Amino acid sequence: MTGPRIALPGPVRAAIARLEACGYTAFAVGGCVRDSLRGVTPHDWDLATAARPEQTCAALAGAFDVRPTGLRHGTVTALADGMAIEITTYRTEAGYADGRHPDAVRFVPRVEEDLMRRDFTVNAMAYHPARGLCDPFGGQADLRRGVLRAVGDPEVMEPALRIPGGAADSVTGDGGTLAVAIEPDVQIDATVKLSEPEYSRVVK
Repeated sequence: MTGPRIALPGPVRAAIARLEACGYTAFAVGGCVRDSLRGVTPHDWDLATAARPEQTCAALAGAFDVRPTGLRHGTVTALADGMAIEITTYRTEAGYADGRHPDAVRFVPRVEEDLMRRDFTVNAMAYHPARGLCDPFGGQADLRRGVLRAVGDPEVMEPALRIPGGAADSVTGDGGTLAVAIEPDVQIDATVKLSEPEYSRVVK
């Protein structure tokens, strides 16, 4: 893992350091990595870790106010210095009966396995302050080219309800507009409505 340097906020660095001092790998993941690579300051910071929720709580005790915000899916929220960091155990997902949330999750030991469950390559990147960028699906290259590409087979990814949401997020990010071209094999469900401004931001 190599590549660009991302300036992590102090609480994010501290959370990673505490988790790793207890023997659990941890990375910044998802939108905060994508937007940092775009030169945009993220509004939210998410971490993924090998630690289970109870292990995360124990590792961060005393330095963070840790709240169990989504234990079913392996998520806790750590609060410090006015910042809320969502920390989730590495996982895979299966089944989406409601078209939005996984019916079951399975915790896994490696960040690469966690990244495989994500929607688009630009959202499937992780960053570690010492190891650098983990980008197994070429998200950084797609970000530079302005391409929105599904991770793996679009036929087996999360139901189409998430596709427009992911597209809108990846297009607009946390600051400014990112023009993207959606690859032909990324199917957007026509029954899900996007506003006209969201459509206009997507470069076909």
